Amino acid sequence: MTRYDPTTPRVGLVAFFDYDASSPQRTSIVGREERDGVALTELRFDNGVAGEVAAYVVGEADGRAS
Repeated sequence: MTRYDPTTPRVGLVAFFDYDASSPQRTSIVGREERDGVALTELRFDNGVAGEVAAYVVGEADGRAS
């Protein structure tokens, strides 16, 4: 896993977060729950490089683009 390095030039950060927006997202919601009144959604997605990755959304995650 690549860690964030604040000394990395901005161009490096742009490349780090670059992705092919035309490819399918391959995202699945694993579970949803509420903890202390806050919505928590666990999901998995294919990051296009290292395979499936776990992620968490804190707050509402209804699947709609904002």
